[in-house]
Amino acid sequence: SKTRQEARVQPPYHAILGLEESQFRSLTKDAMWKAFYAQRVRYKRREPNGSLSEELQNPEDETDWNLVMEAFRVLSDQEARAEYEERNLAPHARLQLVGLRVMHEARCREEAEMRAKEAAAAAAAAEAGEQPV
Repeated sequence: SKTRQEARVQPPYHAILGLEESQFRSLTKDAMWKAFYAQRVRYKRREPNGSLSEELQNPEDETDWNLVMEAFRVLSDQEARAEYEERNLAPHARLQLVGLRVMHEARCREEAEMRAKEAAAAAAAAEAGEQPV
């Protein structure tokens, strides 16, 4: 959504590696390695013996490859990943929680008003019962 895009501080690392961002909580190291290797195969030159060299297939892709490396470094380091998720993915969750908080606060107000009305009615009934008729 537009709000989510405005909230993003850093590049979408999950998308850069070809991972599903909505699955960020259940992402495993194995899945990250596979995604990273797929990107490596995409960008790096193959040697005649079949291994991947450190040279890029297209030197113009250096910026993209640097983003892949940055994404992998951030997502594979637990502390950096937690900070990234807090800054970039949590704002979207916070927006959802704002709505839940507003609903909860409204419900608490309604319940307090009902308790106040019940207490006032009980006090009026008690007062009416104490007065001689």
